[in-house]
Amino acid sequence: ESVRGGEKARVVMINSQMGSLRDAYTGGNQGKAGGSTCYRVSKAANNMIMRCLAIEHPEWIVVSQSPGWVDTQMGSSHGRKPPLSPAESVHFLLKNIARYNETDSGKFLDHTGSVLPF
Repeated sequence: ESVRGGEKARVVMINSQMGSLRDAYTGGNQGKAGGSTCYRVSKAANNMIMRCLAIEHPEWIVVSQSPGWVDTQMGSSHGRKPPLSPAESVHFLLKNIARYNETDSGKFLDHTGSVLPF
């Protein structure tokens, strides 16, 4: 309905900060980043797809959105305690999706809407 009413379509690709190439080199917020190679590569590819779609379809708003470090089976493995519950993560995602506009298209964003490095 919104698209028919003139709003731009929003394409939001759920991603992970583990897909950041810069963080893999610098360690980012996780110390020297290694491990989970296939997962990291798939998330980096997700960013490339997002950027290509944003360029190819300027009539869309296309973003790659990290849900944050969430208390899931994967997030809490090895005895870790992530700061976000699934409900909190969804709250942030929905809030961000509602506010995205043309200036956000082509960006990799964290759960608060801040830009993440590729």
